[in-house]
Amino acid sequence: HSAMMTMECMSPTTCPRPADRPRDGASNRARPRRRPVPRRRPRRSGAVRPPSLPTSDAEPSIPDSALGALSQQGYTIGEVMGRSTAPTEEEQTQIYTDCAKALKPGQPLVIRTLDVGGDKPLAYLPIPAEENPFLGVRGIRVGLEQPEVLRTQIRAVLASSDAGAKLHVMFPMIATIDDWRRAKQIFDEERSKVAAWDRVSVGIMMEVPSVAVMARQFAAEDGCDFFSVGTNDLTSYTLAMDRGHPKLASQVDPCNPAVLALIGQAAEALHER
Repeated sequence: HSAMMTMECMSPTTCPRPADRPRDGASNRARPRRRPVPRRRPRRSGAVRPPSLPTSDAEPSIPDSALGALSQQGYTIGEVMGRSTAPTEEEQTQIYTDCAKALKPGQPLVIRTLDVGGDKPLAYLPIPAEENPFLGVRGIRVGLEQPEVLRTQIRAVLASSDAGAKLHVMFPMIATIDDWRRAKQIFDEERSKVAAWDRVSVGIMMEVPSVAVMARQFAAEDGCDFFSVGTNDLTSYTLAMDRGHPKLASQVDPCNPAVLALIGQAAEALHER
C-alpha cells in the first residue's frame, strides 16, 4: 500500500535566477539579458479557470449542501447533524454516490466515519453526560460501542466505491493500536461481503498525541494506508488547552513547535514505509 499523509502545506518558494551576464568574448546578442515580463491580463479565450462543479440543474440528485461544500473542497460526511432519526444505509449510499459523481473519476473523496461526542452532540444517538466529554466517548469510541452504526456507514461507503471518485475512509479519534485494529476488523468484515475490497483505502485521523508518538507502529500496521492530521484536537491535547477557553484560546497554536514536531515525526514514519 502507498502511504500518504493528508495535510495542506505551503509549497517551497523558489528564488528567481539573476539575469544571465555575457561571458568574456560573448555578445549580448548571443546571450541576451533577461528582462522582467510585465503582467498581462489573461485573454478570455486562454484564461485558465478552476474546474466548475455541476449545478443543481445538471445534477438534481446532488443536495445543494453537498455541492456547496464540494466547491470549497470539503464535505464532512458522517456528521449528519440536526436530524431526529439516523440516516438509513440507503440514504447514506445516495449521499456518498452523489458526492463521488460530482468529482472527476479518480479524484479523492475522504470520508470520515461518524465523529460525534465532545462538542458534537447528536440527537438521534444520545451519549450519556460525561464530566469531561473531550476525554470521554467520542469519535471511533462511539462506533466501537455501537458497532452497527459503524457497520451501516461502512456498507454505504463500499456501495458507493464505483461511483467515480477514489474513496478513502478514515477513523477519527484513534488513540491506541487496539482502537485501530478493532475498527479495521469491522471494516474488513463488511468489505469481505462485497467486491469492492481493492477500491477503498483506509486510514486514521491523527488527533491524539499517542498516535504521533507511536507513528512508526501505526504505519507498520497492515492496511493502514494514510494518516490525516486533525490539528484542532491534536493541538489542544498536546498543549492541554481548551480552544474555547476565553483565556487560553489565543495560545492554542497549531504551529507550536511541539505540535509541528509530532506531525514531522509522523510524516517521517510514513515515508519510511
